[in-house]
Amino acid sequence: MTWLVFVLLTVVALASAVMVITQKNPVYSALFLVLNMLSLAGFYVTLGAPVVAAVQVIVYAGAIVVLFLFVVMLLDLRKSIARDRSLGYEGLLAIALGSLFVFTMLLVFWGASPPAGGTVSAVNGTMEQIGKGLFQKWVYPLEVCSVLLLAAIIGVVVLANKEAGQGK
Repeated sequence: MTWLVFVLLTVVALASAVMVITQKNPVYSALFLVLNMLSLAGFYVTLGAPVVAAVQVIVYAGAIVVLFLFVVMLLDLRKSIARDRSLGYEGLLAIALGSLFVFTMLLVFWGASPPAGGTVSAVNGTMEQIGKGLFQKWVYPLEVCSVLLLAAIIGVVVLANKEAGQGK
């Protein structure tokens, strides 16, 4: 039964990841990103880490994707969708890096050996342990991330105001 759930979650995660990349509408792309994040939370549940799954849903599928949608709606990306879709040097670089990534992942999977006991141990972690880790050991990186997100939001607002001022 666990194998069937894993295969189903894998198919959903891969299909939604492909749809994130191939969608022309950025709102649909963000919605497929939510589906991808939910399937990743399903993986955490199957590994025995429901707290990490809840954090995945709340932080990523909730807050980060809402931030993406806010930026998309604020910038009005419909203009950039209609641009030329020719394969330039960015496309060739993306194909080369993607091929390198696939090759590296194949090497990792072919060389990977199963755990010694034959099973994967469950991830243990309570909210108290996560809270202590975030606010004792990882407090500075957490604050740096929050400042970076704030700077990104301010940058989007400034860009949106510049575009609105040019259009008048």
